[in-house]
Amino acid sequence: MPTIIKPRKLGILTKVERRGPQASLIVSALGLFSLAEPTDFEFDTALWPMAIKEMPPGAIFDMAMPKPCGEVLFAGRAMAPQGEPVGAMAVDVAVGPMRKRIAVFGDRAWRPAAGGVVFTEPKPFVEMPLVPERAFGGPGHPDNAAGRGFEAERRVEAGEIVLLPNVEDARRLIRLVSDQPPPVRPGPLDPAHPSRRALAGTYDDQWLKHDFPGLARDADPHLFCVAADDQRIPGYFAGDEPFRVAGFQAQRPEIAGTLPGLRVRIFVRLAGQPDGLVELPSVIDTVWLFPSAGKGVLVYRGACRVADVEGDDATHVMIAYERLADEPRPLTHYLEVFRLRTDPEQSFKYVLADAQLSPEPDPDVLARRKEAREAHAAAEIDKTERAQTLVMRDALARAGLPAQFMPAMPRPEPLPFLMPTPAEIESGEVDLAELIEGIEALTATTTKTLDEIAGRAAGQVQAVERFRNSGDLSEIDTLLATLDLPEPVVLADQVSLPADFVMPSSARDDEQSLREASGRFFDLPEFRLLAPAHGGIELALGAVADPPLSTRPEPPDAPLDETPMTGLPPRPQAPDNPAAMAKLAAAFPGLAAPGASLEALLDDLVGGKALPAAAAGEPDARASLTQASARLSEVEPDIRENIASMRRLAPEPIFPVQPLSPEVAARFGAVVVAEARTAPLAGRDMAGAALAGQSFAGLDLTGAFFERCDLRGADFTGARCGKAVFAGADLREANFSGAVLTEANLGSADARGARFARADLTKAQMLKINLAGADLSGAMLEDINFIESDLSDVRLVGAQMKQVVAVRLSMARIDLSQAVLESCSFVEVEAQGLVARGLRAFKLSVVKLNAAGADFSGASLQQCGFHAGCDLTAARFDDASGMNGAFRQARLAGASFIGASFNRVDFGEAELTGATLRLGSFKQSVLTKAKLAQADLFGANLFNAQARRTDFSGARLRSANLYGCDLTDAIMLGADLSRANLDKTIFGVATDAA
Repeated sequence: MPTIIKPRKLGILTKVERRGPQASLIVSALGLFSLAEPTDFEFDTALWPMAIKEMPPGAIFDMAMPKPCGEVLFAGRAMAPQGEPVGAMAVDVAVGPMRKRIAVFGDRAWRPAAGGVVFTEPKPFVEMPLVPERAFGGPGHPDNAAGRGFEAERRVEAGEIVLLPNVEDARRLIRLVSDQPPPVRPGPLDPAHPSRRALAGTYDDQWLKHDFPGLARDADPHLFCVAADDQRIPGYFAGDEPFRVAGFQAQRPEIAGTLPGLRVRIFVRLAGQPDGLVELPSVIDTVWLFPSAGKGVLVYRGACRVADVEGDDATHVMIAYERLADEPRPLTHYLEVFRLRTDPEQSFKYVLADAQLSPEPDPDVLARRKEAREAHAAAEIDKTERAQTLVMRDALARAGLPAQFMPAMPRPEPLPFLMPTPAEIESGEVDLAELIEGIEALTATTTKTLDEIAGRAAGQVQAVERFRNSGDLSEIDTLLATLDLPEPVVLADQVSLPADFVMPSSARDDEQSLREASGRFFDLPEFRLLAPAHGGIELALGAVADPPLSTRPEPPDAPLDETPMTGLPPRPQAPDNPAAMAKLAAAFPGLAAPGASLEALLDDLVGGKALPAAAAGEPDARASLTQASARLSEVEPDIRENIASMRRLAPEPIFPVQPLSPEVAARFGAVVVAEARTAPLAGRDMAGAALAGQSFAGLDLTGAFFERCDLRGADFTGARCGKAVFAGADLREANFSGAVLTEANLGSADARGARFARADLTKAQMLKINLAGADLSGAMLEDINFIESDLSDVRLVGAQMKQVVAVRLSMARIDLSQAVLESCSFVEVEAQGLVARGLRAFKLSVVKLNAAGADFSGASLQQCGFHAGCDLTAARFDDASGMNGAFRQARLAGASFIGASFNRVDFGEAELTGATLRLGSFKQSVLTKAKLAQADLFGANLFNAQARRTDFSGARLRSANLYGCDLTDAIMLGADLSRANLDKTIFGVATDAA
């Protein structure tokens, strides 16, 4: 059984047909399109439910065998224009050279009259199905035993009321009671139709010896042409022929256009050719029209010889489609796509990457899509900006400040890639690979940006710390170099502090750490990030020579050195250190030489000796220092805000730079607790504090910083924590029940056992968070990214989750019972023992899930897809329901679907060995190639299901409803079909059909 690689807009059937010792792999690609807008194919998941609904019960859509010519099949209902009842009308179908008109009448009956037997006037009708029951025929008719009007003459003479057919060939209308026209069959002929039986070939001893179980060698290729003769054409369809249908829709009596103009490429990988693909030539041999539903289907066919009579040497089949108007894509493109799709590490990304296997988008369409995404992104930014403004206005109002104090708010930055619009998500036209790669790129960009910001911040903080410890002005140069100033300022080349200079209070002891933490908490100027830099510059200014004096005052009575300078700050004294003084002398020639006094220098000046001036072109040290100080003051608010913004985004804590010792953390925590009794904590910096067990219930903590805080068992019940930062905090057993945590940063936090019941976590940062054992029951989680986080044993009972993206998560034993999920995506998730009883999910996309033993009992899974071989072994779906979803290739061995309803769901190639589907409903679902060996399907409803090549070996189908179920090439060895409804069930030839 080959692995199938295809876009979502192409369906596929595969079959291996034996002819003597040889065999052929036949690949059929199915393209569903809209008759009103036949420009592209539609998702194949809509094909089977629509076809089953529109076709007569029991009709076979396709035999998956090649045909020697093209043919048109159609099904539907004649509908009176505008819904006004009519007695008679015509329906027309034309595709390329094929034309057909069918006359449709209301109910009529033959009755005796004076001149013979005549029929009554037709009864008006609004809708008439084009089915065999309405065509000519009846009991005993060789071609249509289900019809009406057969042997009318004899039956009327016997006094019987005989109805005429409602559907007739417009070229051969019934006029006399003795007329015997051929039945009108717009759809496929029955497999047992006499005209087909004659083409089947000879089945005798020679066939049994040499050709069994394949077709007879003399079988006519026209055996698989199932349309009426007048619905066939010479040759095949090109795919861009004009078409016209009329009389099938009340509000649109006529639809005309051209077929989509698309070519299909079919590739097969055969064993022994590990590095190559074989491309199969293909033709369009069937056009299916469903005018009442406004749909059509093109069937493309290709075939190749295979060495193995079971076709096992065909390991992969890949199909794609392109526009006829475009140049065919080179084989190298498809080789690369095949490589990506079969890469064990990367293939999950490309499960829904349809762009690789679909036509290159029209530039105008791409432009419109980009414009729509940009408009959507701008609208989201506008929404965020408005929300920020409202929050700021609220803050000003609560502070009693007028609107004039509203600061200029920076516009939020857009994402580096454009997210899909709601319309794209609604239509399903979202490229998962593009989305995942965009998220990965965003994560990498964000990480790189945060690392750069953190590096700059760390460099700034370290420069301040080194200056604090050494007094080396070159560290201030290092700090200034990080500020992106328009002109460089270099201080170390112009001024230096003494080599043995020691900054006051420089000891890195616990007292200093406590003072710094408290200073940040109270936002004291002397403890701000750049305070040491400002202090260093002030000290340096004191060491710089004053400008040269031009006059000398009268000498005082006492020498100048001995005159007390009352009211002035003490004059900086040169230290008694020869090496230091030599360094000062070299740096500042305007300073007094060692051993000399300012009085002596003044004497030299009066005597005509000029003080040494700065060399031409040398910078003025005082001016440079003053300029540096001014620039530091100018950029300091921006630096503080940038660092604050970085702290709100960084997945790792930024402050305190060095974790506080337990003793300092406890003392600092006491300071915070004491302050909280009388002052608000919103926006305050409590990073590193030990606040275990403290109560913040109901407080406004908006924008507060709790990085690296010990908050074990703390109470935040009902607190307002919007934009608060808990990065790296210990939140074990903390209680955030009912808290508002919108846009809060919980990156790398340890929140094991914490309670977030009914909390609002909209847009919260959750990177690398540990939530093991936490309770998020009833919480609101919207627009959140969980990346590399631990959610094992988490309770999300009744939680509301919307647009959540979870990548590489541990969710073992998570409880999602009664939760509501909308438009969420989970990629690479370990969720063994997941509990989701009563879950309500809409448009949930799951890729690479390991959830063996999961419990989805009573869940509603609407339009939900489990892709890339999700492991749901032994999972429970009892009484669960879902429509238009997918479990394709899912591992569901031993799973239980008792009483479940999964109608119109794709279980193609799913592993359901030993599964229990008792009393379940799987109407119009796709079970093609699924493994249901030893499965229990007692009383299951497989009405009109597609079960081609499905393995029912040893399955229990007792009392199951298999009405109209397509079991072509299904394996039924040892299956129990007692009391099953086999009416219209299709049992095909036992070959290797898809």
